[in-house]
Amino acid sequence: MTAFDPRRIRAIIFDMDGLLLDSERIAYAIGREASEHLGLPWDHEVAMRMIGMNSRDGYRLLQDAFGPSFPIDAHQAEFGRRYEQAIVDGRFPLKPGVPELLDQLALRGLPGAVATSTRRSRALPKLEGVGILHR
Repeated sequence: MTAFDPRRIRAIIFDMDGLLLDSERIAYAIGREASEHLGLPWDHEVAMRMIGMNSRDGYRLLQDAFGPSFPIDAHQAEFGRRYEQAIVDGRFPLKPGVPELLDQLALRGLPGAVATSTRRSRALPKLEGVGILHR
């Protein structure tokens, strides 16, 4: 096996949610707000298990946790409305150290890219909102 040589790095690929952006904390709060608004149960442990899941798997977990009568469609609509407003309001901050890291990569001439499972229509405004879309 060849030893790692940092001089051979040609580009950096970042995950967006949870690495560049502090989005999991915000999504947790939005999920709780949506549940409270609809008078639905909210469970911290279930919510913590949802971190990193796509929405389909997350809603499957909610249905498993709260039963088949859990109103997935209503919760999804309320969550989506609140999430979109959070994007508009700029509630998804950069994680600490991200600007400095991007500055260092630029100084070294290393290109960067973002990989995410987030829909493009949500990802681009989030990155634009924190000023890193075109960095």
